[in-house]
Amino acid sequence: AEVYFESLDNGCAVNTGVDGFNAYVIAKPVYGDDPYIEVEWQNGTSYDIACVGTHNMQVYRDHSWAQCEQTEPILEFSMLKIIKPGEAYTERYSLDMFDIEADGLYRFTDIFEINGETVTARIDFNKGPVKGDSDDVFGTGELTTTAVYIES
Repeated sequence: AEVYFESLDNGCAVNTGVDGFNAYVIAKPVYGDDPYIEVEWQNGTSYDIACVGTHNMQVYRDHSWAQCEQTEPILEFSMLKIIKPGEAYTERYSLDMFDIEADGLYRFTDIFEINGETVTARIDFNKGPVKGDSDDVFGTGELTTTAVYIES
């Protein structure tokens, strides 16, 4: 994982794995009292994409991904958002309910339905300096690298 993150360019590396479904991390202030990730999901497919709204956070420890401890219960709202072909949808995901105080590698996931198939969108990011980081690409005073990809 360390080699993977060190090999990324500064900023975002996007590889969705689903042709036409793209994700762009717009903001990612993961320090401070109100940590969140803001993502723009773009549907360039010929199918409706349903944002199921079930998200989760993991941390990379001892050579494997483990569930982040929760600081408060996760409230899941049963609001289904449909992204029509050719449309985009921006979502701000609050990370308040997860313990992400320590620097390290984190994995945020969200669930989508595309043409009857469930896919898990994963946004991996490093909280803290990464070898080779030299720019504050998000303008937040933090150095970080982010990768976005989707796995069926």
